[in-house]
Amino acid sequence: MIDILTLLLKYKKIIIAVAVISFLLSAAVSLLLPKRFVSSASIVPDFIERDLSGGGGFLSQFGDFGRLYSNIMRVNRNRVMEFIIRSREMASLMDKQLDLKEKYGVSHDREVREELGENTGVVLRDEGVILISVEDGSAGGAREMVEQYLRNIDSLMIDLEQESARYRIAFLEQERSLREQKISELDSTMASFMNEHGIIEIEEQMRASYRMLTELSSRKQLLEMEKELLRMNMKAENPFLRRTERELEILDETIREILGGGKNETFALIPDMEDIPELAAEYFRLVSEKRVREFALGFVKMKLEQARLSSRKDVSVIRVIDSPYTPDRRVWPRRSRIVLISTIIGVVWCCIILVLYHRREELRSVIGLDSQGDGYRGGPEGVN
Repeated sequence: MIDILTLLLKYKKIIIAVAVISFLLSAAVSLLLPKRFVSSASIVPDFIERDLSGGGGFLSQFGDFGRLYSNIMRVNRNRVMEFIIRSREMASLMDKQLDLKEKYGVSHDREVREELGENTGVVLRDEGVILISVEDGSAGGAREMVEQYLRNIDSLMIDLEQESARYRIAFLEQERSLREQKISELDSTMASFMNEHGIIEIEEQMRASYRMLTELSSRKQLLEMEKELLRMNMKAENPFLRRTERELEILDETIREILGGGKNETFALIPDMEDIPELAAEYFRLVSEKRVREFALGFVKMKLEQARLSSRKDVSVIRVIDSPYTPDRRVWPRRSRIVLISTIIGVVWCCIILVLYHRREELRSVIGLDSQGDGYRGGPEGVN
């Protein structure tokens, strides 16, 4: 290491000269490089704005599932926006409006799209914001291209929304009619089931049934004790005893009717206690199925209204958060960085070459000495 430092100090004038030449050459080249400017804008599509302002409240009421579904839909539609920005249609529109073939010095549409894609950046943020940036040789040109992007995105999205809305409306109206019919059929099924088994509100009916059984059973126990007391003191024909026995018979009959469902010839006042587990399971299955179908119908109605609005409106479908701006600083070339890196590279290569050159000279001198030594020892033999 000390030998290398000594060597570099020996050739310090050459190293300094190379550093100065590298500095001057890189500075000259950096001044000749074309300038590049970047302008950008950030937008929020209309469907994202509806979610952020409360339009997604219908899904948010279903907790984590609703929020997850809304986020997935937001990401998917943002990717559609990115595809539109990088599509052939967008490149063709930008070429017609800004004459990109002449700007980029190309002659084919494919080359225009490639150049435009390399100079255009699209960033999709998690919150739904889309950042569009364009690099160009002039500050005004970069801003003009971003503004043209926004106008074209808005126009293409309006056409796409209106065209797809017509298909969505036809499908959603058919789906709404079908789901309303299914809910109506389910209502009829539930009404027949409830009428057959005497169900109005099964939880309340069960509570009422058990309350009645508790009260009647308590009354029956009191009458049985009273009956035994009367038997001990009175004859069997005693009217008080007979009345107590008759009341016990009525209580037993009432309890049997409650346990048997309280059925008369036409209608069951309360469900049969033995059938309550099966009836409750079937009842809650029907209620759950109805709620699921009502949720699906509500979702279809919400989408139908959105589709109708999309088919009628002819206003902007994007909201600009940060407008395009004229950049006051270039992004390329970064002259100080170019000069610094080029000077360092020049000095490093100069040092490497000097070390290799010095090692080569040392090796040649060693080989030369060995050659002279061999000739001296072999001199007499050569003479003989």
